[in-house]
Amino acid sequence: MKHQGLQRSAVIDIQGLTALWDFGWLRPQELGRLLWPEATHQVKYAERIARRWSEKGLVLSRKLPAHNGTAMVLSESGARLLRESIGVAAQSGKDWGETRNGAWMAPRWWRHDLIANSLLSILAASGHHVIPERKLRRENRSAKIPDGLAISPNRKDIFWIEIESARKSGRPMREMAHHMARVATGKAPMLSGIKANKVLVGYVKDIVDERGYRLDHRARTLGAIRAMAPADLKVTTCELSLKGAAVASFRNHEFTIASDMVSCRVREWDHLWHEDPENEDATTCTWGSLVFSYWEEETNCWGWQVVDPRQLGPDGYPKNVASSNATSAEGARRALAEVSLE
Repeated sequence: MKHQGLQRSAVIDIQGLTALWDFGWLRPQELGRLLWPEATHQVKYAERIARRWSEKGLVLSRKLPAHNGTAMVLSESGARLLRESIGVAAQSGKDWGETRNGAWMAPRWWRHDLIANSLLSILAASGHHVIPERKLRRENRSAKIPDGLAISPNRKDIFWIEIESARKSGRPMREMAHHMARVATGKAPMLSGIKANKVLVGYVKDIVDERGYRLDHRARTLGAIRAMAPADLKVTTCELSLKGAAVASFRNHEFTIASDMVSCRVREWDHLWHEDPENEDATTCTWGSLVFSYWEEETNCWGWQVVDPRQLGPDGYPKNVASSNATSAEGARRALAEVSLE
């Protein structure tokens, strides 16, 4: 039994130290969720193992500002243990932050990282498989890396997570919105062998910036995505409730963002629609070389179609470029506008 206990302890050590390497740093609160997701005393267990690691010289402890607890990073001994045990190229986290006049100072982005780490740990405890930003950066050369990926328990949804906790405007905001729009339209980059198919924007309601102004991160971010999106797309917002600087709970809401580009094209077409002379039930317009049409098939069901009269399909009629259904006439017009923007 004692031998089995030692084996179990060694396994937990490797799992926990690997989590430190993957995340960069963790507090006992987040480590406990990752290692003992269903336990009542997660933090107590994590604090106990942290003390043992510290006594063995496997980790370095760092006090976070504003009474936000103690962070752990790998020591050189801890990194060596991982290299020798499981072959990962782990390195010490001794250079995280900086030391001034003998006092350690946290990096300026520690709050953002704590929000991301704590959210990911909660998702992991609820059955999601999570990959933190630090691990993604090591494994990928992509120009844009999210604050984390989270794969749902049924593996159907893969969330590209962005945490908005600081004021962002101009080019950085546009670039972030551009990347999120690409993810939401099925064009996410492959990261660590995984392709995200949903966007999750995490934000703290009514947060105050360094100037003392309240920021509505949700409205700012969604507005930027709306301006960049080439199509109407679905986004999940995640309202974060904090305890100190860490996430204690969250509330998700999925909804559709109406693309500004699509709305503009719909307005452009307002005066172009007319009754189809060959099909009195359809409304049609010509834009460029394509013909766009929509019609009511039944209650709450509208068909739409785009054809290219310059080319013939196998049935001898103009080639069908795209077609589908919508739940309203407005939905059909927006779907047609999206096709015109492709």
